[in-house]
Amino acid sequence: MFCTSAMEIASTMGIPVYYLFTTGASALALYSYFPKIHRETMVSLKEMVGVEILMPGNSALKAELMPTPVLDREDPAYWEMYFCEQLSMVKGIVVNTFRELEVVAVKAVEDGVCFLDIKRSPPPVYCIGPLIADPQQSVKVDSGLTMESIIYPLGHAIFLFVCNLNL
Repeated sequence: MFCTSAMEIASTMGIPVYYLFTTGASALALYSYFPKIHRETMVSLKEMVGVEILMPGNSALKAELMPTPVLDREDPAYWEMYFCEQLSMVKGIVVNTFRELEVVAVKAVEDGVCFLDIKRSPPPVYCIGPLIADPQQSVKVDSGLTMESIIYPLGHAIFLFVCNLNL
């Protein structure tokens, strides 16, 4: 998230850009859809008490229960909206989940229904979770994917944006 502004420069240099989304696919679907929520509302979400927001990949959520950074349009943290708008333009999104756990959310992102005004195919979603496990257990990666198997075959340097939204 802190390197979103570098995405345009990386792209002009031919460097593929991936996001590592440390939360699950449901949060990814929510943040991907947030630009549309912003466009369709005129007041801060914290003021929309009792209003349920429907979004692809998630159950309806009351507006005032949305993640803290997007509740108040006057809050400096609201700049996160720029990050949300960039999600559809990356080469791929690595997300901390396994597909079978969040089928609907992963499909919503893969199908592009979460993105506002998408002008190209949605980025592929690579489920590699869980990234946090009991130290006594080994971590199994979805479909045998590892960061190396996603990145190294490209033969390029990459920017990997780490997104920890502290939800």
